Amino acid sequence: MLPSMFSGISGLKANQKKLDVIGNNIANVGTTGFKVQKVKFQDMLSQNVGEATGPGQNTGGTNPRQVGLGVQLGGIDTITSTGNMQPTGRSLDAAIDGNGYFMVGKGAVPATNANGVTLDTTSHVVQNSNGMSIMFTRDGSFALDEAGNLLTSDGNRVLGYALSTGGSNSIDYKAGKAEINFVAADNANIKAGNVLIPLVIPDIVSVPAMDIAAKPAVSQAIAVGRSADTLMIDAGSNNEKANGVNFKFEASADPLADLSVTFDDATKTINVILSQTPANNTAANLETKIKALTSTVEPFTGTFFNNFNVTGQGVWSGTGLDTSVAGNFANATINLAGGTPATTTTAQESRIKSFSIEKGGLIKAVLDNGSVTALGQIAISTFKNDGGLSKLGKNLYQNSANSGTPIVRSGIGDTLDNASGYGDILQSMLEMSNVDLAEQFTDMIVASRAFQANGKMITTGDEILQDLVNLKR
Repeated sequence: MLPSMFSGISGLKANQKKLDVIGNNIANVGTTGFKVQKVKFQDMLSQNVGEATGPGQNTGGTNPRQVGLGVQLGGIDTITSTGNMQPTGRSLDAAIDGNGYFMVGKGAVPATNANGVTLDTTSHVVQNSNGMSIMFTRDGSFALDEAGNLLTSDGNRVLGYALSTGGSNSIDYKAGKAEINFVAADNANIKAGNVLIPLVIPDIVSVPAMDIAAKPAVSQAIAVGRSADTLMIDAGSNNEKANGVNFKFEASADPLADLSVTFDDATKTINVILSQTPANNTAANLETKIKALTSTVEPFTGTFFNNFNVTGQGVWSGTGLDTSVAGNFANATINLAGGTPATTTTAQESRIKSFSIEKGGLIKAVLDNGSVTALGQIAISTFKNDGGLSKLGKNLYQNSANSGTPIVRSGIGDTLDNASGYGDILQSMLEMSNVDLAEQFTDMIVASRAFQANGKMITTGDEILQDLVNLKR
């Protein structure tokens, strides 16, 4: 038999594999986050007809004479470049623009947060999965179940960080049940730990009881004009705004003192505005009007300040207004002192009106009381060789012996921040496949012609054998 016929057979097999890969690429041109594959060929072992010889005294050297025995599959590479982004208008859709894979798991929810997937605090690799089977995906078409669990379309749990502001966690797993607690939206005060747990976006969050014994302290109270005098009150590090509490004030309607109060969220400052000409405002009247200001501090209601002292130089006296300098507030001061606010809030529930996903993976929710709270942070991971990931089907991957271990992006507030090496998460977007149809059709033409040529090689070999048989008639 002719070796060329067997070379032709190997060519048929190799090009059939290439056509199989091309067919799979074209079939998945519309698959979310699909990564195209390319086939590489290698020549097979060559048979030596003559060995190479070195140069001699009278003749030069000769090259080896070898006859190849065919072709074989050298490898199938996965091209992991980022596909184009497709807007969906759906808040539960997310795409990674750059490096990274969503981490999803299959298994029972942890009994407590400490039983989640623990990470090494230095290297950010998975230290203990605690029974959770971890997989990876670029498909961010997430969904919710009736309990608010964040899932893939196949029901796998989306993993991420619970957040805290030094108190309770945003998500607490207690006896396998997720409890959703209120956490402030100020990114500077939010911290994530080193444990990944299944994320939850429920309908209701619990606003736990809080100790609010600390009162705001007056930092400045200098009147700057006759018609718009401002009292600046610094709420300090223990202010309720940082704990997710909103101040709501109501001013007295008495024309003797037209008082209004605003809260500057950027500076955490309460502004008391005196907009009425103060000719008839005695210190006693003013104190009465300021006392009439009530603050509705969610989730409790009560008088926040109980005592006020009005003193000053040239304008205010301990007993009344010095009318000789009426309208001159240049040196006036107002001091708030005393008062015992409520010491503990009562636990309440708030309904989530909407939520958003930030580029860093933070999930923030707007509550029905107007406040904003962070629920958790979606975790993503990278690999030293993401082309070495094993495909599991259903847009899922698993790390292999050659992909390396997953390196998880650090959570917010981590002192060993590695987030710069990861892509941004884009909400209401899905990543399209990176299949180039023009390239696939070209490869398909080449592979089909190569298949035909190898078939022709077998036919030609058969004709040669037929001629050899016909030599003897």
